[in-house]
Amino acid sequence: MCVLLFFGKYNSKGGYKILSSKRGTIKHLKNNKYKAVWYFPDNTSVSKTFDTKIASENWLDIQRALYGNEIYQDRILTLNIVYEKKYFPSRLQDIQLKSVKNQTIDRENQTFRNHLENSKIGNTLLKDLTVDNLNNFLIDKLTKENLSYSTVYKHIFQLLHSLLEYSFDRQWLKAPLHKQLKKPSKEVKPAKEITPYTPEQYKKLYLSSMELWDKLKQGRANLGYLLLFQTGLRTGELLALRWENVDMDKRIIYIKDNLAPHKDFETGKRSLEIDTPKTKCSKRQIGLNILSYQLLQEIQARNAESSITSPYVICNQKGDFLNPSSFRRYAQRLCNYANVPIINSLLHSSRHYFSTQCQENGISADDTGKALGQTNIKTTAIYTHLNEEKYAKKMQEYNFDKDLYDTQVKRKSKKNNIINLNDFHSLIISPSIF
Repeated sequence: MCVLLFFGKYNSKGGYKILSSKRGTIKHLKNNKYKAVWYFPDNTSVSKTFDTKIASENWLDIQRALYGNEIYQDRILTLNIVYEKKYFPSRLQDIQLKSVKNQTIDRENQTFRNHLENSKIGNTLLKDLTVDNLNNFLIDKLTKENLSYSTVYKHIFQLLHSLLEYSFDRQWLKAPLHKQLKKPSKEVKPAKEITPYTPEQYKKLYLSSMELWDKLKQGRANLGYLLLFQTGLRTGELLALRWENVDMDKRIIYIKDNLAPHKDFETGKRSLEIDTPKTKCSKRQIGLNILSYQLLQEIQARNAESSITSPYVICNQKGDFLNPSSFRRYAQRLCNYANVPIINSLLHSSRHYFSTQCQENGISADDTGKALGQTNIKTTAIYTHLNEEKYAKKMQEYNFDKDLYDTQVKRKSKKNNIINLNDFHSLIISPSIF
């Protein structure tokens, strides 16, 4: 049985060639299901099978609203339909064009599934949306659902704004509601502050790491965790760092890659891949201070002792890049061994430690922003390319935990003195800070 919903005529191939703009058919299948088919003007088609005829008719209504007569748009279009049928497919094309990162679309999709898909706002007709109910939706996320400010603003607000703007640009939404959408105030629910580890706690982590290796030959990855505190690197940047991008002679590391989650939207499978850094400003040079240089030497020595060769600075036993979840577990074990509390933002807190130490040592906000690869530091991105190497060398001067360097020198003196103190100090551009 085949039901012709719209005007057309039967052809020799057993289907319908639709003559009007209402290009859709429903076929009653032998298994008692219904197959809805939508035909595009170029004679291509999309289809979907449903358990009921009503469900298949509703699906065709949606296609009509999106691709057919405008008279149907007000009757059927919601933010959910716009996202599923138009916005999300267009974002997948953006991935192919490399105008947006895969993990960005994955995060958007998770935000949609978690917060919009089953919400009243998501299922409200576009014509019935108001500024008030949109803003109240965001406030409720902060207050009634007790979500963090960053979740509501960075994810929900941004996606909602994009969907409204997308709909308005295509004249599905009559009013520019995206321009009237209010960014949630931090006064409603201040963002959670991350309390970084203190220098005393970092010292305990450092000494415990050395002790674990000397006594048990455990904890190669711990050195990577310690290195985060001295360089301000993001975890993904560290785990993607290759030795070819480490210049031990100039004491500079070049941030060119980032280890990031990847989702195959066709299969739904997730994986990790080496990608470009998070932002344009994230591609940068970082000067190595005394301790960070020493930590890299220690990594080289431990890898050699374990007969491990790898292109990656931090790697697993096979020489491949280390999974972030494994890296976090190693950091947690080190904290437990050192009797240091495990905080929620365990890995990210290292950037706060680095930033705090920069501030306490008189480093400007602009220079700190460059080291962190931040985009919200004005003028940074404009001038960085002019003096990157000069800036990297400047950062070599700042040695936040220099007493630990002396501790490590004494430790190594018992093991054939891997580091020569006099030679090392000769590399310092300006040790006068201390």
